[in-house]
Amino acid sequence: MSGFIGRVSESAVKERLLSGLKLLQFKDDDSTGVLFCNKDGKHLYRVVGQVSDLIPLIPEDVDGYLGIGHTRWSTYTRQVLENVYPLSSETGYVTLVVNGLIDNIQMIKRRLIKRGYSFRSNSAVEVVANLIEDNARENEEPIRALHRAMQFLEGDYALLAVFKGNCRQLFFAKHGVPIIIGQGRGAMLICTDYSAIADQANEYYYPKDGELGYIDTEKLVLFNSRLRETKPHFTEVSVSEKTLELGKYPHYMLKEIEEAPGVIRRLINHYFDGTKYRFDDRLIKRIIDADMIVFIAAGTSYNAALVGQRYLRNFNKKVDVFIASEWIFYPYQSGEDTLYILISQSGETADISKCLRTIRAYGADVLAITNVEVSTLYQSADYSLLLHAGTEISVASTKAYIAQITLLSLLYARLVNKITTIAALERVIEAIYNIISRRDDIKAIADKIYKSKDVFFLGRGFDYDVAVEAQLKLKETTYIHAEAYPGGEMLHGPIALVEENTPVVFFISDSLTVAATREVIEEMRNRKANTIVCSLAPFNDSSDSFIISHPIKGYHSPITFAVFAQYLAYFTAVNLGRDVDRPRNLAKAVRDRNV
Repeated sequence: MSGFIGRVSESAVKERLLSGLKLLQFKDDDSTGVLFCNKDGKHLYRVVGQVSDLIPLIPEDVDGYLGIGHTRWSTYTRQVLENVYPLSSETGYVTLVVNGLIDNIQMIKRRLIKRGYSFRSNSAVEVVANLIEDNARENEEPIRALHRAMQFLEGDYALLAVFKGNCRQLFFAKHGVPIIIGQGRGAMLICTDYSAIADQANEYYYPKDGELGYIDTEKLVLFNSRLRETKPHFTEVSVSEKTLELGKYPHYMLKEIEEAPGVIRRLINHYFDGTKYRFDDRLIKRIIDADMIVFIAAGTSYNAALVGQRYLRNFNKKVDVFIASEWIFYPYQSGEDTLYILISQSGETADISKCLRTIRAYGADVLAITNVEVSTLYQSADYSLLLHAGTEISVASTKAYIAQITLLSLLYARLVNKITTIAALERVIEAIYNIISRRDDIKAIADKIYKSKDVFFLGRGFDYDVAVEAQLKLKETTYIHAEAYPGGEMLHGPIALVEENTPVVFFISDSLTVAATREVIEEMRNRKANTIVCSLAPFNDSSDSFIISHPIKGYHSPITFAVFAQYLAYFTAVNLGRDVDRPRNLAKAVRDRNV
């Protein structure tokens, strides 16, 4: 996992560059480097460690009007300073950071060795730097040297390059790995993740495969794969963040949980004008006409797709849901007229991108549901719906999951022309505010389970769908083993794992299943499990642990129950002293292995 950021500005870049680099960094990153460029030349600082380890190495008086930074978790058994990015070519003509995986790097390295080059590191980035330098021997113009290098490179990559004697232009090239170019006041930026520059730019351009070019303080100069200059079209992002600061909150996860009501309100305002829904009529017709709907997603987005599957099956559609990392190896094609719905918070998950390419080869249509307008998925789909959740910093997704289900609910409401869904969502907003006001009650439950080695989540129907998300949230934030099962399945084997005081969490929102679920609750109590019940008021029992008293529709229970589950995971993780916003081994968007 890795990320880079570059900034060219009328003013000094160091403070803003380092703040963006911190947002890109993940808990397990083990190498960080920056390059500042000014009238005195290039100033390179690298460390085997994180941004906090790097900052003390940078003299206070060193800054520049151009800078690049990189953070990564290395694929080496033990990271060494020689392999930390940025890396320079043999004479220092070009300094690079690269994301991605280049397939023919050893072949290029052997060719360069025959031409007299030597190497100080084992990194593919140094090979690419020397390739660009070698190309420049015949033509000193940086853009042509970079373009010629792209003709040799095979694989997926994105790179930033700073050329000797040119500290006002930051060069880039893109093939297969997403990058975002942002335009701010008196500055231009390039980054691998929108969230790191959301507070620095207000317009964005998403480069296409094969494109290259450079930015200066005022503009983007763009070339296509044939080195013909083209005009970029910048996009304003629909949801702008006033600040990415924590404010009164100790963690981003807590802040983002409590932003959920605002997210639902924003979606209502965007997709409903007060009298009718504002979805593209072409999309609605495409869903109605499709013989088959296939959801593809990963992680939390997959769990939201489980809910979406129930909505569309209730619309009498044939629907399947697949995990992206499985579907890509076993692509399912029904032979019918299929609409694929791809859900991704970031729009950049590697498995989703691979699925997208396969679906494109089929010639099928794609509906993208994502939170990031300037993303591969959003820009490449036939139809796109934006989640409007705002930037989500915490790796464990909270408000984006709420947004996904809310959007799917609104889409279903448009399909069946059900205006009353808006009033139902208004009650969901009220219910969430009530849950927020009672979060200490959930903390008290977390205080009793945080020492457990196993936690089980049970529910039926929509309640099972949210149980799947609840176990994932607890797992990824606390590192406690957690599992979700349909309400009755616990009795078909997994009950053997239940010991005295084992937490078993139940969700109850459905009149059809409440009696059967209560029977399983009694079975757990008989086995002296720590039985925790979260229920909607019409189906509650006085002994339930947490009751949502607002009149919530059963098909919206995953939204309200999710907030309970998110708080439970959050407070349990805090009790255990976990790094709540950056759980170990996890990234916001799972990407392929990097160079």
